[in-house]
Amino acid sequence: MSITFQSQVFTIKTTKDPIGGDRKNRTILGSTDPSENLIIIDGTLPQSRQEEVLIHELIHISDMSLSEFAVNDLGQALYSLMFENRLLGPGWFDRLVDGDATILEAEMVNELSQDIKESQEAVGIFRMVVDEGPAPPGNGFAVSPTQKGDEYLLDVVHGGKVNRVACRRAEATVISGHVPYSKAMTRELVELIEVVLKEEPHPALTRLAKG
Repeated sequence: MSITFQSQVFTIKTTKDPIGGDRKNRTILGSTDPSENLIIIDGTLPQSRQEEVLIHELIHISDMSLSEFAVNDLGQALYSLMFENRLLGPGWFDRLVDGDATILEAEMVNELSQDIKESQEAVGIFRMVVDEGPAPPGNGFAVSPTQKGDEYLLDVVHGGKVNRVACRRAEATVISGHVPYSKAMTRELVELIEVVLKEEPHPALTRLAKG
């Protein structure tokens, strides 16, 4: 049946095998390809988990600037709200799914899962926290310019670990307005402080992230 959002029709398919080849290797449970208007979900998951993953992917479609941290929290909360209050009609998921992913589509999402796995292994999955140590020499602002020169990215992951000092330096940099910043960057920084450091971001940073 597919689903329509902002006049765009998105096809929804499920895989026959676990994404990534097996359950131990998968790093994602679903994926959205906005260029093809295609959503693929791991069909080996329990039904309720597939439903939650679909909600997760639909949130991505609604706002591609949201970070994965935000989408995870919002998706779980929204699905719980709808499920517990019986706002989802019987068989709603099956009505939306268009069938099995093709071999090519499954291979594409498997490759994405592998790419993410390799990236996570390279950066430590952003789960470890360094409590001490300054930001790298020469980067007191803890943000780095992109090739465009007028855009900046967070520079707070050192040695595969989120650096607490660097996060706080980046926070001060954003609040002070020393460099151009995007709402997506401020949201990512807020979530790193809240989720990884388990601390409270400065109220001014929170206001900027909410915009």
